[in-house]
Amino acid sequence: MIQRTFTTQSDRLERQESARSGFSLLELLLALALTAVVSILIGGLVQLFLVNETRGRDSVRQAQMARAILNMIAEDVRTTVRYYPYDTSGLDQMLGNAMNNATGGALGALTGAAGGGAAGGAGAVGAGAGGNPGSSGSANPPASAAGGSPGANGSASGGSGAGAAAGSGGMSGGLGGSAAGGMGGGAGSGSMAGAEGAAAGPTVIPPGIFGSASSIEIDVSRLPRPDEYVIQPGNMNTGSLGDMPSDIKTVGYYVQAPRSDGVQDPLASLTSQIANSSAGSTAGQSGGLVRRSLDRAVTQFAYEMGNSDQLIRTGEIIAPEVLGIDFSYFGANGWQTEWDSTSLGLPSVVKVTIAMQRESSARTNPMSPGISLSTLNNSMIQEYGIELYSMNILIPGAALLASPAGATSGGTSSNGMSSLGL
Repeated sequence: MIQRTFTTQSDRLERQESARSGFSLLELLLALALTAVVSILIGGLVQLFLVNETRGRDSVRQAQMARAILNMIAEDVRTTVRYYPYDTSGLDQMLGNAMNNATGGALGALTGAAGGGAAGGAGAVGAGAGGNPGSSGSANPPASAAGGSPGANGSASGGSGAGAAAGSGGMSGGLGGSAAGGMGGGAGSGSMAGAEGAAAGPTVIPPGIFGSASSIEIDVSRLPRPDEYVIQPGNMNTGSLGDMPSDIKTVGYYVQAPRSDGVQDPLASLTSQIANSSAGSTAGQSGGLVRRSLDRAVTQFAYEMGNSDQLIRTGEIIAPEVLGIDFSYFGANGWQTEWDSTSLGLPSVVKVTIAMQRESSARTNPMSPGISLSTLNNSMIQEYGIELYSMNILIPGAALLASPAGATSGGTSSNGMSSLGL
C-alpha cells in the first residue's frame, strides 16, 4: 500500500515537471518582441555602417577627382611660356653707326673728290675735314684733318664727305666740299631712319596668362604627343575649330552651363545617372568643366576673325561633376580677380577653387553647373551638399621677370573670353 502511494506521488511529480518544462504564450510573445527589437537595432547599425561607408567612399572618390583636376590645371599653369623681352637698343645703335659711317663716308668721299677736284683747279682751297694739299693746290693748309684723301687735282676738300659721315653735315670749305658733306650727312640720316623703322615692326601680343574670375587662358610650351603631330581638321557637324602640330598651345579652362550650342559630351549617354543629373545633360544639353587646347596661332586668329561660335564649340568636357570654378591671381599689387600678361607679366601665384556636389545630394537635389562661386553661401552649401576644393599654384621664377613697360591691355585673349560670355 505504501509502495503504491509512493508510486502515485512520483508520477504526479513527473507530470508536473513535464508540464513546467514548456513556455507559456506570454513568454513566447515577450521572446519574439525582444528578438524583433534586437534585429531592428542590428539592422539599423548595419545600414548606418553601410551608409557611412558609401558616403566615405564617395567623398574619397570625389576628392581624388578634384585633386586630379587641380593637378591638371597646375601642370598647365607651371608650363606657361616665359616672355623675356630682348633689348636691341645697343645693337640698333651699333648697326646704325656702322651704316652711317659706311654709307656717308663712301658717298661723301666720292662726291667730295669730284667737287674738290673742281675747286682745286680754280685755285680755291677749302677748309675741309682733312686731306693733304694736292700737287697743284694752294699754299693755304687745310683747317682740320679728319681723314680723307686729296682730290684728283690736289684739292683739300676731298675729305669733307668723310667728316660728314658722322652726321655733322657739310663743313666750311670749298663749294665742292660743302656739297659733299651735305650729301654724306643726308645719306647717314636716311640709313638710321630706315634701321629704326625696320626694328619697330608690328605689335605682337606676348604669350602668358590671360584670365578672369571664371575663366583662364594659358600659353603653354610643351612638346607634342605622338598623336598630336597630325593635323586635326575642324568638325563641320559640331562647328569646332581644327588644330595643327605646335609646341606652343593656348589652353583654356571654364565651366559651361548646360547648353546645346556649346561643347558636347559624347560620353553623356554612357555616364551614370548621378553624373547626368549633376551635369544637367538632359534634352541634348551638356555642361561641366571644359578644357580647350589649340595652337596659339589658331586661337589668336580665331579671336581676330571673331569666330566666337566656333570657339565655344571647341574643346572637351573633362569633368561634368564640376559646378563652378574660380581663379584669383597674386602679383605685385596683391590678389586680383583679372590678369593680363601683356601689361602685368606673369603672376606669382594662381589660386584655383572648384565646386562639386556630393553624389548623395545629387541623387535627391541635383544642381546644374555654371554657378558663380561668389554667390554661394552657407545655406546653399548645406542644402545642395557642395564641396569646395582649392589649390595655390606657384609659378617658379615669375617674380624675377620684369613687367612689360608701356604695354597696353587691348587686344588680349581675355577680352575674347569676355566677349564669349565665359
